[in-house]
Amino acid sequence: MVEIEFQQKTKELIDSLKGICANYGLGNDGNEFKIITQVFLYKFLNDKFAFETKKLDQTIANAEQWETTLTAMTNDELEMLQMTMPANTARLKPVHFIGYLFSQQNAADFAKLFDDTLMDIAVTNNEVFSVMTDSGEKIRLFVGVGSHIAANFHIVGVIFDKLYLNGAITNPPLLNVQTTTIAPGSAVMIEFTASVPGKYLLVDHSLSRAIDKGAMAELIIEGSK
Repeated sequence: MVEIEFQQKTKELIDSLKGICANYGLGNDGNEFKIITQVFLYKFLNDKFAFETKKLDQTIANAEQWETTLTAMTNDELEMLQMTMPANTARLKPVHFIGYLFSQQNAADFAKLFDDTLMDIAVTNNEVFSVMTDSGEKIRLFVGVGSHIAANFHIVGVIFDKLYLNGAITNPPLLNVQTTTIAPGSAVMIEFTASVPGKYLLVDHSLSRAIDKGAMAELIIEGSK
């Protein structure tokens, strides 16, 4: 019964978001997918954070508004609470909470505020969202583009040993490629070996999208040099 109710509410949320996108001319557009995905991710991070904090603190669990209780904490109290949370839970600040953004929904620059909030969550939780592996291992990544804009995918400091265009892994790969263009709605599979440990940035080589819009990720390679 709970699962059916959850599915129904999820569908209602998707329909509501699709309606909003349609009202602003984004129906069946690549940006519609992006908006829905970002909103769901943002809500999931908040829900996960609330779930874990309520398990750790009975006062928060019994509070009518958990966000208000957390916001009233000092920075030291909030930091101590988050240190006891599972490693796979995003660390959030009060300004990241849904309730805070809801209170700002009529602000003239709300769209920018929402984007900045997602970016700050990503920066704050760099270690949580990073991919980690050992040096010397062969690494395979499947990279897709869901928007209406092509991406110029590149990993700083890496040459792709093999590149499978359009995700066609049964076709012969291109060899020794540095940067590849991924068309909207398409994907590639890459294979490479990182022999030196460190942090490798995965970026859209249209750097304005990487720097200003956050089209980047981090791959952490561990091991001895």
